[in-house]
Amino acid sequence: MCEIGHSACANWRFLLCALGPPGCAANDESGCVRGQPRLWHSASLVRREWVALAHWVFGYGSLLWRVDFPYQECRRAHIRGWSRRFWQASRDHRGTPQAPGRVVTLIARPGEQCDGLVYRVEENSLARLDHREKDGYQRIAVDIHTTRGPLPGITYVAPPGNPGYLGPRRLDEMARQILEAAGASGRNLDYLRELAEALLRLGVADSHVAALTERAKALGARPAPTARLRTTAQRA
Repeated sequence: MCEIGHSACANWRFLLCALGPPGCAANDESGCVRGQPRLWHSASLVRREWVALAHWVFGYGSLLWRVDFPYQECRRAHIRGWSRRFWQASRDHRGTPQAPGRVVTLIARPGEQCDGLVYRVEENSLARLDHREKDGYQRIAVDIHTTRGPLPGITYVAPPGNPGYLGPRRLDEMARQILEAAGASGRNLDYLRELAEALLRLGVADSHVAALTERAKALGARPAPTARLRTTAQRA
């Protein structure tokens, strides 16, 4: 797929220059040389404005399976120096203020990496994502690595010290909290299951998620008592 979203026009800038007079510099990154056709100038401006408004967003939790926003491209990706942990409270989507659930955030871990997906989105999608990630999360800049090279991008992290930060607990304690919690978007247990299945589809081994999943199964993975309160909201 090309930079302006069309699968069959990887060489569009060269084709446009071919329409111009001899001497048109197709490889001139400035995109503006004397005598170039007006069509090239227009296309160059559109391309630059579009790229300026595009963002690469790295997803490592519910963004792996619940994609409720428009995007132009999605790639397998990872970020370095971070690890996924169920250390953030969910007081809206997967729990309540009185009985919060647990969802994933990123914890700084030098030498480790977190695998997920990266989405190319336009500016107007960020407001929607900001609202979705409002409970303690903030945008941070990250270097995103893909098989097609690195990308400058952003991701959402709930840092230590935010009001919903729960931090680590014993595995049994975290698993029981997940089993018992439910919120507007459904059971916390379903969030854990959806994440584990999404990682399995990607071929990602995450020992933390796998251990919590196995512990929840061992504890019975019984339905949460508040699951009846689930609304028609989409699952987080």
